[in-house]
Parts: sequence; C-alpha cells; structure tokens
Amino acid sequence: VNNLTGTIPTELGAPTRLTRIYLDGNQLTGTLPTELGALPILSSMWVCKNPGLCGSIPAGLTLTSQAPYCPTTTGGTLLGSACP
Repeated sequence: VNNLTGTIPTELGAPTRLTRIYLDGNQLTGTLPTELGALPILSSMWVCKNPGLCGSIPAGLTLTSQAPYCPTTTGGTLLGSACP
C-alpha cells in the first residue's frame, strides 16, 4: 500500500521492459490505460483493492504468467463495474 490516488498514468505503458505492476491497495480511479496493452513482457499485474477502478482490461494485454489482474476481475471487467 502506497496511498496512491488518482488515475494510472498512460506513461506506465511506455517502458517496454516492464515485467511487473503492483498497484493493489491504493485509491486509484478510472480505467487501466490502453497503453498497458502494448507491454510485450509484462508477466504480472495486481490492481486489487482500488475501489475506484472500473471498466475493461485493455485489448492486447496478456500476461506471460497466469497471475490474475485481481481476484475480483470477472469477464474482463474490473470489479464487474462499468465506468460512470
């Protein structure tokens, strides 16, 4: 827990050698940036426990391991919610 707030910046999808993203347990809001779908070697991503996150998992986002985005992610939609 880092007490991060606000939206996930699109620049997070820029480093092509990024392998892990751990953002769980914060106060992030909005959607996952579509730029995350361009990360070629991302192996795990945790975005659990961010009650303000909503929407779909970006197209093209595939993890190289079987680690889940979040245990409450269902059907490609974060926390089962659409964004307002």
